[in-house]
Amino acid sequence: MKHKSYEIPTPFRITALFSALDYRWDQNFIFKGEDHDFWEIVTVLTGEVEVVENDQSYLLHGGEMILHAPGEFHRIKSAGGTSPHVLVCSFAHTGALPSSLKQGIFALEDAALTEYQELFAVFHEYVYQWDAGDAAPNVHAAITARHRLEAFLISLSLNKGSEKSIAKGAGAEEYRRLIHTMTEHVREPLTLERISAMHHISPSYVKKLFYTYTGEGPMSYFASLRIKEIQTLLLQGYSISKTSTLMGFSSASYLSTFFKVKTGISPSKYIRLYKK
Repeated sequence: MKHKSYEIPTPFRITALFSALDYRWDQNFIFKGEDHDFWEIVTVLTGEVEVVENDQSYLLHGGEMILHAPGEFHRIKSAGGTSPHVLVCSFAHTGALPSSLKQGIFALEDAALTEYQELFAVFHEYVYQWDAGDAAPNVHAAITARHRLEAFLISLSLNKGSEKSIAKGAGAEEYRRLIHTMTEHVREPLTLERISAMHHISPSYVKKLFYTYTGEGPMSYFASLRIKEIQTLLLQGYSISKTSTLMGFSSASYLSTFFKVKTGISPSKYIRLYKK
């Protein structure tokens, strides 16, 4: 008798663990903004933490979690005069994670928070054992925890994150508008003066907003956006010359210089490394 087989679809699978870090920050802690090509989970156990994510700013309290998707700019710092206890876990995956995981803050019930802390403890020990090199890591426990984390994230995605934001004032709204302008005009060689004029505010105020919400200057942030767009065009098959035209550079050599200064490698080497 021939038996039928039915494949159970898996939306995503965690393939690598990059970090499982247990932090206790002081009241003045600030982590400069960055983005990376993997997912990151930030969970606040106690205290308060301010997180800037792209053009949004959130305030997390104990028992709340936020997830940073690949390519999302984020910055984090202690808030409310507290010394927060924070867990940070980052991982690579195949497949697509639910888009709802990118939406706001997730307030965890006690049972869910306990479950995540148990999973994190396994990952933390696993990473520590690998780094120490003096004990064989418990691979079976890590694999089991990985599957549980996948299930945990799927369950979390079914509960839409809260859109609570600490940024409600005029400055926050202006910052969001500036990010929108930069994103919309990413292929244009905008200057600080041009961006300021488009919003009818002073260059100094633009700088103040960006240092407040991102920890870096506006043109540094805009340069990062342009680098991402250049990378996207190159990986879509556009030549360096065509990319320079699309991005508003005066020449391909100028684009190559800009790209190398910002990334440390030339556009052609970037393409070779990606293909490799």
